[in-house]
Amino acid sequence: MKKIFLTIIAFILNTACAQAALVSFSPSSNTVTLGQSFSMNIMGNFSTGETIEGGGLDLVFSPTVLSVSNVTINTALFDFFSIPGTINNSTGTVSGILFNTFAGANGNFLIATVDFTAKASGNSSLLLSQSALNPFSSSSAGASLNVAYQPASVTVTTVPIPAAIWLMLSGLGLMGFGVKKKK
Repeated sequence: MKKIFLTIIAFILNTACAQAALVSFSPSSNTVTLGQSFSMNIMGNFSTGETIEGGGLDLVFSPTVLSVSNVTINTALFDFFSIPGTINNSTGTVSGILFNTFAGANGNFLIATVDFTAKASGNSSLLLSQSALNPFSSSSAGASLNVAYQPASVTVTTVPIPAAIWLMLSGLGLMGFGVKKKK
């Protein structure tokens, strides 16, 4: 009987952890042109009834395709002990994006904004993971939260499609002008 009771308690605790909060990028995919600077928001969705006190993230990206210029934490929400992390563009990492709040947060909210620059053509996944320095914690549970991380991706093109069309049309126009002049 004791084993059944302990099994039920373990199942209930496991179920509570299975209601994972979600951390993701917005927008989740982008197409940008070579040399373009752009920003992506790291969003939190803690609609499981938990109130987040804080947490930490690490980011991995392709250093041959992208570089990170800045990480800005939403200090309107995370007003205590916010650190934008250490950017390493040679390894493609931002480690230790840390944030905390006295007020607590739940629902959908902005955690931070990451500013990128497109360095070369190609694809780059953007992978988030929990920082070992500051795991997500909840004031209501008083313990760390089970958080799911949704990856994103960025595609860098050399010439934007509309510009390529204009370039082709202007080339045809110049070619036609050269043929007309020859006659």
